Amino acid sequence: MSKARYYKLELFPEYFNDLKERKTDFELTMTNYSRKIKTDNSTVIFNQDGGTDYIQLRLINRVRKDAKNYLDLISNDTLGTSYINFFDLLQRPNFNDVVSKVDVKSAYWNYALKRGIITDYTDHDLMHWWDGEPAADMKKARLKALGSLATSKRIVKYVGGEKVEGSEIVETQPTKELYMDVCRGVDDLMKECAQEVKNCYYYYWDCMFCNEDTKQDVIDFIKHKEYDVTVKDTLLEYVEVGSAGYLVSTQDSKIYMVRKESKHILENLLNIDTKNILEDLLSGQAILLTDRRQIDCLMDYLPSSFMDNKPQMVDFKLEDAKPLLGMDIKPGAMVDHKPEYV
Repeated sequence: MSKARYYKLELFPEYFNDLKERKTDFELTMTNYSRKIKTDNSTVIFNQDGGTDYIQLRLINRVRKDAKNYLDLISNDTLGTSYINFFDLLQRPNFNDVVSKVDVKSAYWNYALKRGIITDYTDHDLMHWWDGEPAADMKKARLKALGSLATSKRIVKYVGGEKVEGSEIVETQPTKELYMDVCRGVDDLMKECAQEVKNCYYYYWDCMFCNEDTKQDVIDFIKHKEYDVTVKDTLLEYVEVGSAGYLVSTQDSKIYMVRKESKHILENLLNIDTKNILEDLLSGQAILLTDRRQIDCLMDYLPSSFMDNKPQMVDFKLEDAKPLLGMDIKPGAMVDHKPEYV
């Protein structure tokens, strides 16, 4: 068997369809982030990077081994049973009030480390392997390794380019429930913080939004649980796009989903100007904006098809105090922006 070849995931459809047209026998393995096609004489893997990272694979294998060893030492009765929200709107912040965004650093990795799911040995090697690398790269490596505990893959056979009915097999890592328990542990931390500290507005995975005056109480609570934090101040705006509701953090232009059952809490927070401007844009009207922050936020909502229309943009000067952005868009564009999960 020859060595596996790697390509970017975007090239998969063309390769896959070519094999079907040539009536080739092959086996297709699919995960959320990759595709693997195996024939009698070749193996081709498609993923986001178009290559393989052997250090990342080494970390994934180490974390999986640690987790399986941990499962051998416990019973399933010791795993939590509480419902995992992942994000929840707790109360309505006041419009234009400064809100503090408190992020728990390495929350999921450190929870697993505290529980003994990940060993100190693995954590030491993580620090060694990514020493000197950007913090964002280490974060990505940690999340990939932890996520691998819940990986499911579908395996399908094709004969003569046609799918063999009944051949599909789904394999899930035996550590999936352990991964969910790590998520539950961080979610319970956020819930407990909201119960203990006043004026916690909203949490999103491992990030708590709270009143600026009570942010120190949130910081103290989380540090008492032996986690470190980063803190940024922001403003929150609420925007509806179709039937979906989002909170917008204006400090970094990230958007966060709001559950349908919670939308009524935010009725008075709705930024009518932003909502109306967005509707005008998507209906094909030309508009002028006078707020640079508003421009930055709106850009996150606009679909790629909008930019493909090559809107006319007028450069603005910040010192003029009247920055202008002129846009002209074809009617019928659809919003396809999805929330960022951190």
